[in-house]
Amino acid sequence: MRDFSIGEAALVGFRLTRERPRAVAVWAVLNLIFNLTAVMVLVGVGGPAMMALQTTPGEAAAQDPTATLELINQLLPAYGLMLLLWLGFSAVTAAAATRAVQRPDEAAMGYVRLGAEEARVLLVMAAIGLILACAYIGSSLVMGLLLGVVIGATGGGGGTAAAASMAVVLVPVVLLGLLWLWTRFSLAVPMTMARGRVDVFGSWALTRGRSVKIFLTYFVAFALYLLVAMLGLAIFLGVGAVVSGSASPMEAVMAADMSSIGAYFNVLTVTYAVVMSGIGALGMAIILCPPAAIYAALAGDRAHEVF
Repeated sequence: MRDFSIGEAALVGFRLTRERPRAVAVWAVLNLIFNLTAVMVLVGVGGPAMMALQTTPGEAAAQDPTATLELINQLLPAYGLMLLLWLGFSAVTAAAATRAVQRPDEAAMGYVRLGAEEARVLLVMAAIGLILACAYIGSSLVMGLLLGVVIGATGGGGGTAAAASMAVVLVPVVLLGLLWLWTRFSLAVPMTMARGRVDVFGSWALTRGRSVKIFLTYFVAFALYLLVAMLGLAIFLGVGAVVSGSASPMEAVMAADMSSIGAYFNVLTVTYAVVMSGIGALGMAIILCPPAAIYAALAGDRAHEVF
Protein backbone atom coordinates (compact mmCIF):
# COMPACT_ATOMS: atom_id res chain seq x y z
CA MET A 1 0.00 0.00 0.00
CA ARG A 2 1.36 3.40 -0.99
CA ASP A 3 1.87 5.95 1.78
CA PHE A 4 3.52 9.30 2.42
CA SER A 5 5.69 10.95 5.04
CA ILE A 6 4.16 13.79 7.05
CA GLY A 7 7.53 15.54 7.27
CA GLU A 8 8.34 15.24 3.57
CA ALA A 9 4.89 16.39 2.45
CA ALA A 10 4.70 19.26 4.94
CA LEU A 11 8.13 20.57 3.94
CA VAL A 12 7.78 20.25 0.17
CA GLY A 13 6.92 23.97 -0.05
CA PHE A 14 10.13 24.92 1.75
CA ARG A 15 12.10 22.73 -0.64
CA LEU A 16 10.38 24.44 -3.53
CA THR A 17 11.46 27.88 -2.32
CA ARG A 18 15.06 26.64 -2.18
CA GLU A 19 15.08 24.83 -5.52
CA ARG A 20 12.82 27.21 -7.46
CA PRO A 21 13.36 30.73 -6.04
CA ARG A 22 12.45 32.33 -9.37
CA ALA A 23 9.03 30.71 -9.26
CA VAL A 24 8.42 32.07 -5.77
CA ALA A 25 9.55 35.51 -6.97
CA VAL A 26 6.98 35.33 -9.77
CA TRP A 27 4.35 34.34 -7.22
CA ALA A 28 5.30 37.36 -5.11
CA VAL A 29 4.74 39.65 -8.12
CA LEU A 30 1.43 37.90 -8.82
CA ASN A 31 0.39 38.41 -5.20
CA LEU A 32 1.36 42.08 -5.39
CA ILE A 33 -0.71 42.60 -8.54
CA PHE A 34 -3.68 40.90 -6.92
CA ASN A 35 -3.35 42.82 -3.65
CA LEU A 36 -3.08 46.18 -5.37
CA THR A 37 -5.98 45.37 -7.70
CA ALA A 38 -8.15 44.24 -4.79
CA VAL A 39 -7.40 47.42 -2.86
CA MET A 40 -8.16 49.59 -5.88
CA VAL A 41 -11.48 47.79 -6.39
CA LEU A 42 -12.42 48.06 -2.72
CA VAL A 43 -11.38 51.69 -2.37
CA GLY A 44 -12.52 52.80 -5.82
CA VAL A 45 -15.97 51.21 -5.59
CA GLY A 46 -16.74 51.11 -1.87
CA GLY A 47 -14.15 53.37 -0.22
CA PRO A 48 -16.44 56.32 0.63
CA ALA A 49 -19.07 53.99 2.11
CA MET A 50 -16.44 52.16 4.14
CA MET A 51 -15.04 55.43 5.49
CA ALA A 52 -18.56 56.53 6.41
CA LEU A 53 -19.15 53.28 8.30
CA GLN A 54 -15.84 53.60 10.13
CA THR A 55 -16.49 57.17 11.20
CA THR A 56 -20.13 56.65 12.22
CA PRO A 57 -20.42 56.22 16.01
CA GLY A 58 -22.09 53.04 17.19
CA GLU A 59 -24.92 54.94 18.88
CA ALA A 60 -25.65 56.91 15.72
CA ALA A 61 -25.72 53.72 13.65
CA ALA A 62 -28.17 52.14 16.09
CA GLN A 63 -30.42 55.19 15.96
CA ASP A 64 -30.48 55.21 12.13
CA PRO A 65 -30.20 51.59 10.93
CA THR A 66 -31.62 52.50 7.52
CA ALA A 67 -28.65 54.75 6.74
CA THR A 68 -26.24 52.08 7.95
CA LEU A 69 -27.93 49.47 5.77
CA GLU A 70 -27.67 51.81 2.79
CA LEU A 71 -23.91 52.14 3.34
CA ILE A 72 -23.58 48.35 3.56
CA ASN A 73 -25.52 48.00 0.30
CA GLN A 74 -23.06 50.39 -1.33
CA LEU A 75 -20.25 48.03 -0.30
CA LEU A 76 -21.83 44.93 -1.82
CA PRO A 77 -20.64 45.59 -5.42
CA ALA A 78 -17.07 46.05 -4.18
CA TYR A 79 -17.17 42.82 -2.19
CA GLY A 80 -18.76 41.01 -5.13
CA LEU A 81 -15.96 42.09 -7.46
CA MET A 82 -13.35 41.17 -4.86
CA LEU A 83 -14.92 37.72 -4.50
CA LEU A 84 -14.67 37.15 -8.25
CA LEU A 85 -11.06 38.33 -8.24
CA TRP A 86 -10.26 36.08 -5.29
CA LEU A 87 -11.82 33.02 -6.92
CA GLY A 88 -9.81 33.53 -10.12
CA PHE A 89 -6.62 34.26 -8.20
CA SER A 90 -7.09 31.19 -5.99
CA ALA A 91 -7.54 28.92 -9.01
CA VAL A 92 -4.43 30.30 -10.71
CA THR A 93 -2.27 30.01 -7.58
CA ALA A 94 -3.51 26.54 -6.65
CA ALA A 95 -2.82 25.34 -10.20
CA ALA A 96 0.65 26.93 -10.21
CA ALA A 97 1.67 25.33 -6.89
CA THR A 98 0.31 21.95 -7.97
CA ARG A 99 2.04 22.19 -11.34
CA ALA A 100 5.34 22.97 -9.59
CA VAL A 101 5.12 19.61 -7.78
CA GLN A 102 3.59 17.49 -10.53
CA ARG A 103 5.52 18.89 -13.50
CA PRO A 104 8.62 20.65 -12.16
CA ASP A 105 10.15 21.01 -15.64
CA GLU A 106 7.37 23.40 -16.71
CA ALA A 107 8.94 26.26 -14.78
CA ALA A 108 8.35 29.01 -17.35
CA MET A 109 6.62 32.06 -15.83
CA GLY A 110 6.86 30.50 -12.38
CA TYR A 111 4.43 27.72 -13.33
CA VAL A 112 1.70 30.35 -13.70
CA ARG A 113 -0.75 29.77 -16.55
CA LEU A 114 -4.23 30.92 -17.50
CA GLY A 115 -6.10 28.27 -19.43
CA ALA A 116 -8.22 25.15 -19.32
CA GLU A 117 -6.43 23.69 -16.30
CA GLU A 118 -7.15 26.77 -14.24
CA ALA A 119 -10.79 26.65 -15.34
CA ARG A 120 -11.06 23.03 -14.17
CA VAL A 121 -9.40 23.90 -10.87
CA LEU A 122 -11.86 26.76 -10.42
CA LEU A 123 -14.80 24.39 -10.98
CA VAL A 124 -13.40 21.89 -8.48
CA MET A 125 -12.78 24.54 -5.84
CA ALA A 126 -16.26 26.02 -6.37
CA ALA A 127 -17.84 22.55 -6.04
CA ILE A 128 -15.95 21.80 -2.82
CA GLY A 129 -16.82 25.22 -1.44
CA LEU A 130 -20.49 24.58 -2.19
CA ILE A 131 -20.36 21.17 -0.50
CA LEU A 132 -18.71 22.63 2.59
CA ALA A 133 -21.21 25.50 2.68
CA CYS A 134 -24.14 23.08 2.50
CA ALA A 135 -22.58 20.94 5.22
CA TYR A 136 -22.11 23.99 7.42
CA ILE A 137 -25.67 25.21 6.90
CA GLY A 138 -27.11 21.74 7.46
CA SER A 139 -25.11 21.10 10.63
CA SER A 140 -25.97 24.57 11.94
CA LEU A 141 -29.68 23.92 11.40
CA VAL A 142 -29.48 20.56 13.15
CA MET A 143 -27.53 22.10 16.03
CA GLY A 144 -30.08 24.90 16.31
CA LEU A 145 -32.95 22.41 16.40
CA LEU A 146 -31.26 20.35 19.11
CA LEU A 147 -30.58 23.40 21.23
CA GLY A 148 -34.17 24.54 20.74
CA VAL A 149 -35.47 21.15 21.85
CA VAL A 150 -33.28 21.25 24.96
CA ILE A 151 -34.45 24.75 25.88
CA GLY A 152 -38.09 23.83 25.26
CA ALA A 153 -37.89 20.59 27.20
CA THR A 154 -36.06 22.03 30.20
CA GLY A 155 -37.52 25.51 30.27
CA GLY A 156 -36.43 28.59 32.20
CA GLY A 157 -32.87 29.47 33.03
CA GLY A 158 -32.03 25.80 33.41
CA GLY A 159 -32.87 25.21 29.75
CA THR A 160 -30.66 28.07 28.65
CA ALA A 161 -27.78 26.79 30.76
CA ALA A 162 -28.21 23.23 29.42
CA ALA A 163 -28.31 24.53 25.83
CA ALA A 164 -25.15 26.57 26.43
CA SER A 165 -23.38 23.48 27.81
CA MET A 166 -24.49 21.45 24.81
CA ALA A 167 -23.30 24.19 22.44
CA VAL A 168 -19.83 24.04 24.00
CA VAL A 169 -19.69 20.41 22.89
CA LEU A 170 -21.53 20.67 19.56
CA VAL A 171 -19.66 23.65 18.08
CA PRO A 172 -16.21 21.96 18.20
CA VAL A 173 -17.78 18.75 16.86
CA VAL A 174 -19.24 20.64 13.90
CA LEU A 175 -15.93 22.41 13.22
CA LEU A 176 -13.99 19.15 13.39
CA GLY A 177 -16.53 17.57 11.07
CA LEU A 178 -16.06 20.35 8.51
CA LEU A 179 -12.27 20.05 8.76
CA TRP A 180 -12.56 16.29 8.24
CA LEU A 181 -14.78 16.84 5.20
CA TRP A 182 -12.37 19.40 3.76
CA THR A 183 -9.47 16.99 4.30
CA ARG A 184 -11.29 14.24 2.40
CA PHE A 185 -11.70 16.56 -0.61
CA SER A 186 -8.26 18.19 -0.34
CA LEU A 187 -6.62 16.07 -3.07
CA ALA A 188 -9.24 16.98 -5.68
CA VAL A 189 -7.17 19.78 -7.22
CA PRO A 190 -3.96 17.77 -7.82
CA MET A 191 -6.08 14.80 -8.96
CA THR A 192 -7.94 16.98 -11.44
CA MET A 193 -4.71 18.38 -12.85
CA ALA A 194 -3.06 14.96 -13.04
CA ARG A 195 -6.02 13.38 -14.84
CA GLY A 196 -6.84 16.34 -17.05
CA ARG A 197 -10.53 16.34 -16.14
CA VAL A 198 -12.69 17.64 -13.32
CA ASP A 199 -12.67 15.10 -10.49
CA VAL A 200 -14.26 16.25 -7.25
CA PHE A 201 -15.02 12.93 -5.56
CA GLY A 202 -11.97 10.88 -6.54
CA SER A 203 -10.15 12.40 -3.55
CA TRP A 204 -12.68 10.73 -1.25
CA ALA A 205 -11.45 7.23 -2.09
CA LEU A 206 -7.77 8.20 -2.05
CA THR A 207 -7.96 9.76 1.41
CA ARG A 208 -9.97 6.92 2.99
CA GLY A 209 -8.24 5.79 6.18
CA ARG A 210 -5.67 8.58 5.90
CA SER A 211 -7.65 11.68 6.84
CA VAL A 212 -5.98 12.12 10.25
CA LYS A 213 -2.50 11.80 8.80
CA ILE A 214 -3.32 14.18 5.96
CA PHE A 215 -4.80 16.70 8.38
CA LEU A 216 -1.69 16.53 10.57
CA THR A 217 0.42 17.25 7.49
CA TYR A 218 -1.63 20.35 6.73
CA PHE A 219 -1.47 21.38 10.39
CA VAL A 220 2.34 21.19 10.37
CA ALA A 221 2.52 23.15 7.12
CA PHE A 222 0.15 25.81 8.47
CA ALA A 223 2.14 26.12 11.69
CA LEU A 224 5.31 26.66 9.66
CA TYR A 225 3.55 29.28 7.58
CA LEU A 226 2.46 31.11 10.74
CA LEU A 227 6.09 31.34 11.79
CA VAL A 228 7.03 32.76 8.39
CA ALA A 229 4.10 35.20 8.52
CA MET A 230 5.12 36.41 12.00
CA LEU A 231 8.67 36.95 10.77
CA GLY A 232 7.38 38.87 7.76
CA LEU A 233 5.15 40.99 9.98
CA ALA A 234 8.11 41.78 12.22
CA ILE A 235 10.08 42.88 9.15
CA PHE A 236 7.23 45.14 8.07
CA LEU A 237 6.95 46.70 11.53
CA GLY A 238 10.63 47.55 11.43
CA VAL A 239 10.71 48.83 7.86
CA GLY A 240 7.35 50.57 8.25
CA ALA A 241 8.52 52.43 11.31
CA VAL A 242 11.51 53.72 9.33
CA VAL A 243 9.68 54.77 6.16
CA SER A 244 6.71 56.33 7.96
CA GLY A 245 8.28 57.62 11.15
CA SER A 246 5.39 56.06 13.05
CA ALA A 247 5.84 53.90 16.12
CA SER A 248 2.73 51.90 15.13
CA PRO A 249 2.91 51.33 11.35
CA MET A 250 0.28 48.58 11.42
CA GLU A 251 -2.25 50.86 13.07
CA ALA A 252 -1.42 53.51 10.48
CA VAL A 253 -2.11 51.06 7.65
CA MET A 254 -5.39 49.93 9.19
CA ALA A 255 -6.42 53.57 9.60
CA ALA A 256 -5.39 54.59 6.07
CA ASP A 257 -7.65 57.02 4.23
CA MET A 258 -9.89 54.93 1.95
CA SER A 259 -11.93 57.83 0.58
CA SER A 260 -10.10 57.55 -2.75
CA ILE A 261 -7.35 55.51 -4.40
CA GLY A 262 -4.98 58.48 -4.41
CA ALA A 263 -5.56 59.12 -0.72
CA TYR A 264 -5.00 55.48 0.23
CA PHE A 265 -1.67 54.81 -1.45
CA ASN A 266 1.43 56.17 0.23
CA VAL A 267 4.90 54.87 1.07
CA LEU A 268 3.63 52.93 4.09
CA THR A 269 0.65 51.23 2.42
CA VAL A 270 2.74 50.28 -0.62
CA THR A 271 5.47 48.90 1.67
CA TYR A 272 2.83 46.86 3.46
CA ALA A 273 1.50 45.50 0.14
CA VAL A 274 5.00 44.50 -0.98
CA VAL A 275 5.88 42.73 2.28
CA MET A 276 2.51 40.95 2.45
CA SER A 277 2.90 39.85 -1.17
CA GLY A 278 6.22 38.23 -0.35
CA ILE A 279 4.64 36.45 2.62
CA GLY A 280 1.77 35.40 0.38
CA ALA A 281 4.18 33.86 -2.12
CA LEU A 282 5.85 31.84 0.62
CA GLY A 283 2.40 30.86 1.84
CA MET A 284 1.54 29.59 -1.65
CA ALA A 285 4.53 27.27 -1.52
CA ILE A 286 4.09 26.15 2.09
CA ILE A 287 0.29 25.69 2.10
CA LEU A 288 -0.61 24.77 -1.48
CA CYS A 289 2.18 22.32 -2.34
CA PRO A 290 1.57 19.59 0.31
CA PRO A 291 -1.71 18.30 -1.24
CA ALA A 292 0.07 17.81 -4.56
CA ALA A 293 2.94 16.00 -2.83
CA ILE A 294 0.52 13.74 -0.93
CA TYR A 295 -1.38 12.93 -4.11
CA ALA A 296 1.88 12.21 -5.97
CA ALA A 297 2.93 9.75 -3.27
CA LEU A 298 -0.42 8.01 -2.97
CA ALA A 299 -0.97 7.84 -6.75
CA GLY A 300 2.56 6.59 -7.42
CA ASP A 301 3.80 9.74 -9.14
CA ARG A 302 7.17 10.54 -7.58
CA ALA A 303 7.83 13.75 -9.49
CA HIS A 304 7.80 15.69 -6.21
CA GLU A 305 11.03 14.03 -5.14
CA VAL A 306 13.02 16.46 -7.30
CA PHE A 307 12.68 19.03 -4.51
